[in-house]
Amino acid sequence: MRVAMTFPHSLGAPGGGTYDCTELARNLVRAGAEVTLLAVGSLGRTRFPRPRPPEAFSGADQAESLRRDGVEVIRLERHSLHYLLDGIQVKRTLARLFAEKPFDAVLGYWSETCFLPSLLRELGVVLAMNAAASHGPLFLPEGRPPPWPRRLRNEIFHARPLRRADVVFARSEFTRGELIELARVDPRRIEVVHLGVDPRFFEVPRVERGPVKRLLFFGNLVPEKGLFDALSALGKLRGTGAMDWTFRVAGWGDRERVEQAAREHGIAERVVLLGRLDRPALLRELEETQLAVLPSHTESFGLANAEAQASGVPVVAYRVAAVPEVVEEGKTGWLVPLRDLERLTGALREALADPRKTFQAGLAGRERMRNLFSWDLAARTTLSGLAAARARTKAVHG
Repeated sequence: MRVAMTFPHSLGAPGGGTYDCTELARNLVRAGAEVTLLAVGSLGRTRFPRPRPPEAFSGADQAESLRRDGVEVIRLERHSLHYLLDGIQVKRTLARLFAEKPFDAVLGYWSETCFLPSLLRELGVVLAMNAAASHGPLFLPEGRPPPWPRRLRNEIFHARPLRRADVVFARSEFTRGELIELARVDPRRIEVVHLGVDPRFFEVPRVERGPVKRLLFFGNLVPEKGLFDALSALGKLRGTGAMDWTFRVAGWGDRERVEQAAREHGIAERVVLLGRLDRPALLRELEETQLAVLPSHTESFGLANAEAQASGVPVVAYRVAAVPEVVEEGKTGWLVPLRDLERLTGALREALADPRKTFQAGLAGRERMRNLFSWDLAARTTLSGLAAARARTKAVHG
């Protein structure tokens, strides 16, 4: 099968979405597909004047790595005015590619597909979408509908391509529910395809180290990822005797805000900021980590939770969105109600107080990740879904 993938950001953009795209492309090739990946040179939802991604985030290294694994990579310039117009360049490039050779399917991620449905329908090419992000913050920010201009934008650029897609691959049952409720996608066109985990995480050595002293957060340093909740909860452990630990923070974002929060909660001397870690550095960090603290406010999948568990590290998180699909409460980690800082503190206290239970939870998490979340399975399930959608498309077009 010949598949064109589209991605709205640079391949060097940080975050789980980029990893989703690059690893799926790589594994689709390993599963027998021919893959051409079109990536827009953008770092997010920007408008004029749109910044060019710094060299460190350009995606050049990632593109070269993909090419070595058999993926054809085309890096596109972002539209000069607005991110919602990036789809114009995507459509033009795909139209040129279609004139040179046939494709069976286009597999997109976000608004970069908004101008494609009519073109692909005319050509009889399958349009598929990867729903790799939570749609709640987009359609119901802060739990209520956004103003009508934003609702109109969401309808045209986000919901409509999802509804017109021949198949939508949701990264969790939670996301599947969001697609049905918020974007009104036909449930018969949705398939759940969980993310895979990089096999290198399963190779991280795991040694029982006694008292739990080394805690880790890794991800974007923003409130939505729960870092500031974690700092607050850890601050509540002061004076309880459970203070022989270090909270190490790896990620990208506002370091000064994190440092200020650590000071406000009286734990500045126990918080170590590591900056953004590349994959080898993160693997080394996880080797020493005994507990991952990842209380994100929403997750369409929760790749950090999966990676921590694959490394044999148990997780403390909120019981929200897709997290319970990845973290098995009471067996591979601790889940507490969203924004319940008292319960979050209690879970941390319990994990620190029982090193043996914490270590065993990590081992259970590693085994569960090994059995349920592999990129080989994700690629094969995706190809099967594309083939079924192609058969349906052929039947309609004769």
